[in-house]
Amino acid sequence: MKLFTKILARVIVLPLLLAAGLTVTALITVRIMFKPADLEAIVTNQFQELLKRPVQIESARLSLTGEIQIKGLRVIEPGPEAVDFITAEYIYATYRLLPLLNRKLEIDSVVLVSPRIELLRRADGAWNIADIFSAYRQAEGKNPLNKIDSAEIKDGHLGLTYLPAKTRYAFENFNATLADFKPGGDTPFHASVFFKSNAFRKPVNGRLYAEGTVNFAGFRWEQAELKGLRADLTLLDKTAKISGGLKNFLRPEISVKAETPFITSGDLAYLFSAPFKFTAPRSSWDLSAVFGSSRTAEVSVLTRPLNFRAEGTFDLSKSTPAYSFTVSAPPISLGNLKRYGVSLPMETPSGTAQLRLRIASRNGKPVFSRLFVNTTKAGFKYRNLSASGINLAALLSENFANNYANATSGKLKLDDNTLSGLKLKTEITKNGMLFNYSGKFNGYSARGRAAVSKPFTAGRAVDFIGYSANLVYSELKSLTFGIKELRGPRVGMPEVASDLAWLKTLKNSIPIGYSSIKILYKADLYKHEYMSAENFYAYGSLKNIAGDISKINGDISIKSGAGTFYDVQKTSEKDRVFYIFSLPLTFIHRMNRTGALKFGYKVKDISFNAIGGDYIVDGGKVEIRNSFLDGKEFSAYVSGRMDFNNETMDVKIYTMSGKYYSMGSLPEALTDSSGKPALAFTLQGKMADPEFKMISPKESGRIIREAAQRGADIDFARIDSFAGGKK
Repeated sequence: MKLFTKILARVIVLPLLLAAGLTVTALITVRIMFKPADLEAIVTNQFQELLKRPVQIESARLSLTGEIQIKGLRVIEPGPEAVDFITAEYIYATYRLLPLLNRKLEIDSVVLVSPRIELLRRADGAWNIADIFSAYRQAEGKNPLNKIDSAEIKDGHLGLTYLPAKTRYAFENFNATLADFKPGGDTPFHASVFFKSNAFRKPVNGRLYAEGTVNFAGFRWEQAELKGLRADLTLLDKTAKISGGLKNFLRPEISVKAETPFITSGDLAYLFSAPFKFTAPRSSWDLSAVFGSSRTAEVSVLTRPLNFRAEGTFDLSKSTPAYSFTVSAPPISLGNLKRYGVSLPMETPSGTAQLRLRIASRNGKPVFSRLFVNTTKAGFKYRNLSASGINLAALLSENFANNYANATSGKLKLDDNTLSGLKLKTEITKNGMLFNYSGKFNGYSARGRAAVSKPFTAGRAVDFIGYSANLVYSELKSLTFGIKELRGPRVGMPEVASDLAWLKTLKNSIPIGYSSIKILYKADLYKHEYMSAENFYAYGSLKNIAGDISKINGDISIKSGAGTFYDVQKTSEKDRVFYIFSLPLTFIHRMNRTGALKFGYKVKDISFNAIGGDYIVDGGKVEIRNSFLDGKEFSAYVSGRMDFNNETMDVKIYTMSGKYYSMGSLPEALTDSSGKPALAFTLQGKMADPEFKMISPKESGRIIREAAQRGADIDFARIDSFAGGKK
């Protein structure tokens, strides 16, 4: 609006000032009747005195019938800019003869045809036109400009350049008309202009039409006033209607009302890139602004129907205009936003929300520096995530001072998984984020804490500790797929193929953008369709999490208490992964079924006292260390390497049965040193079809026993303390 007033006040006045120069010219010319060459010299001299700049004209003509014509006007801007300040193809004027006899000139009309005007704003904040108005005011009493019936600019061009910022605004097809002008009286006007600018994120063009009454108060800008303003501003095919007025052209006091159309986030792409798509309804605005001596305005804005209020400052003293606003709103029914035409990046919003934000400019672009949100029983659906009953208070600021997001109740549902009774507490700083949550995951108690360091860099690291009373593999798998769907495709990462479905899923689920991830977790009961175990512990410390399994390295450990593998033979026939690791059991089962061995039991459900293992991950390859199953009836130990990049394996497996052979002594190749039934073999080659090779089982008992005694490299004291004590 301030830019509009500067353009309007200065450009509309230019034909009036030129008319003043013509007035002096006409008085002298009529009195002494100069020849055309002398007339041109007089016009040039008068314009130079008035505009304080070198002036050139092609020709000048004055007739006794009341006409003045100037052709080929050129006014040169002095100084380092060296540009044409004003050029015009023609200036036409008519004057009244009768007042001229009384040595008083009254101009009927003045018209500038196709003028080009260049306004420059220098580093000190002054416009190149300021000295002209200053000189004109100081010459009070000497200016013979008394009255003009009409002044007009036809098909003009106006350029505004901010020299320090090197930004430029161009206004094409500028047309303006003033009627019944008196230096100290109300003058009706109407004006229109097309404009374009390269000062935004992308080129902008539009049109402005305005009409009203202006009083220049004898060109004393602090007393000048614009009244009854009515304007239409069209920007990128969207039109806003404006009405109101302005006092004090030197330090404007603006009071206007505006109506804006339905707007989408795409319509505002020239200002900023929205993080999500949105729409704003047709709105009405009340705006007031008062500019002080420092060229800074105190601004207040109220918009309806959303009743958003903005208060702040707009600073024009800098090379790039700067602003800072606080925006607030009363509690809003999220469900009613659609009725107002507001579109959010989520479905079925419910509950209420209240927000307060601070927005400021940085290098001419808007930056959200502070945001406070408070919700009551809020709900929404975003992709496959739905929320309900969320009571949340959150504060986010640009410098991350005392940031937080706390929820006291609510429920989250991701596909078929539900976290109810949500309690969330977060602490957010520039260098770290801390999340604490608790609730019931699918009906069972769960809680966790995640610390994220350097969260806004490519080197972010996560340290997570968690506990649940019940952990079900199928639910965990569903949760992983749900997070993957919620996250969307991995940008810049192509889909990875694999001969094994489970391995393909693993490779394409690796997250992106983490330097390291640490996980320490405990479940009182772990359930899988193939097994169950009490007191299940898991630990992982992985680095270089960049979406590519071949770049990951680190350690993984697991440990559980007593449990059972279910229907081993049947399960191994359904699941390829389980088949590989159940080969000792299924091999014994086949030998038992064919009569080669008689252990006296069927290989169906296998109970164990503990399972565990340590694994080293190195660039998509896994070294298996100390992986064991310790059971009364059956025990096993696994070591070796698995290459997930090439989908190959080279592992060694030792097994031992707790039962003695029922048909006498076994061959030495099928017992350990104690004489118990034992089996040892290697699996080598492709994971999809490894080669099976028998080896000596003599050390099976000792190897398995020592592995069970070593256990797993897990901080049991820390996780047990977090989980509320060892159960």
